[in-house]
Amino acid sequence: MDYITHKHHHRRGTWYIPPIVCGDLNNSHTSPDATAELMRYFSLHGHYSLHPEQGSTFPSPLPSRTLDFVFLPPACREAHSEVVLSYLSDHRPVMVDFVLDG
Repeated sequence: MDYITHKHHHRRGTWYIPPIVCGDLNNSHTSPDATAELMRYFSLHGHYSLHPEQGSTFPSPLPSRTLDFVFLPPACREAHSEVVLSYLSDHRPVMVDFVLDG
């Protein structure tokens, strides 16, 4: 969050859109933890959306938990996300399709 705050302060005039942040956060979005704290932080920079909208990502053979997320800034509209059936990792990938304002 400090890194993004620093970049936002120094580049906000030249950024086309705020950053898209994604990754394996090793926690769910429903607990008061890092994912929830990131969502709170991103709400200060506009109405980010959290993806996937549904589906579990871990473990890949029989997923029962969602640990992988994509935070999209407000400029990413009409977003649709899905968890992709894949066994290349211990996590299933999250794909997000969206329209970019501008």
